[in-house]
Amino acid sequence: MTTGDEREDFIEAELFQLTVGAVTQRGSVYPPGLSEKARRPVHETLRQLLIDVSPQYEPGGVSDERHMENIAQIAQTITLRHAAVLRGGRFRIGSAQKALNLHLKYRWCLRQIPMPPHCPFDAYVLRAIPAWLTPWTRIESIRQYADLVAAARAVAGQQALAEWELSLYNAARRPR
Repeated sequence: MTTGDEREDFIEAELFQLTVGAVTQRGSVYPPGLSEKARRPVHETLRQLLIDVSPQYEPGGVSDERHMENIAQIAQTITLRHAAVLRGGRFRIGSAQKALNLHLKYRWCLRQIPMPPHCPFDAYVLRAIPAWLTPWTRIESIRQYADLVAAARAVAGQQALAEWELSLYNAARRPR
C-alpha cells in the first residue's frame, strides 16, 4: 500500500525537477557540454538548501530582508561548494532567486505555506516591468535584485507580488 509520505515525496521530487529545469534551462548556470553527472552535486546542494530554508516560510513567513538574505545564502553556498562546475565560477543571484521563489510558489499554490514575499522573476515577468532591462539570468547582486523587487511592486500596485505574478502566468496560458 502506498503511504501519504510516498506520494508527498513523489510530488516534492517532481516539483524540484521543475524548479531545476526552470533555473538551468535558460539560466546559463553551467558551461556548455557539462555532463549531467557533473551537475548532479549542484542539484543535490540546491535541493537541500531549499528544504532547509522552507520552514522559515511556514505560518508567520519572513520579511523582505530575510528573504533576500536567504537568496544570497543560496547563491553563496552553491558558489563556494561548486565553483569548478559553474559558468563563471559562480551561482548568480538571479538563479538563486528563481530557484527559491519558484519553490515557494509551488508550496504556496499547494497551500503548504502562506503567500511568499516575492515571485519568481523570469523573462515573462520582466517583460511586464517596463523600467527593468536586465535579464534575470544576469542579476549579480542583492542590491540589483532589491531594485527589481521595487520596480515590480511599482507595476503591481496594491497587489502582492506573488498574486500579481500568478495572474500574469495564468493569463498567458489561457486559451484566447
